[in-house]
Amino acid sequence: MAKSLQKNTNEMATVTKQNMMGTYTHGYSTGTTARSVLATLENGGLTGIVSPSTEYFPYLEYGTRFMSPMPTLHPAFSQQTVKFESDLNKLMK
Repeated sequence: MAKSLQKNTNEMATVTKQNMMGTYTHGYSTGTTARSVLATLENGGLTGIVSPSTEYFPYLEYGTRFMSPMPTLHPAFSQQTVKFESDLNKLMK
């Protein structure tokens, strides 16, 4: 199970970065947020965490009253959840 979690966590980080490179295309985009994405395992390998570490990431993801949201992490999470559940079902058989 730990290998499956590691694989899915890394895949989610990759998809998140790809989403960022495709979504953040404005003139001020430098790729800093995509480069800040970290994939880690905690809780003895039972918790996978994908986290962008720029302080302004929440504003990009959820928007502000002046800026529309540009979600990148949530779509990656939704996509990876289906894959992870499928991997767990395969392990249980």
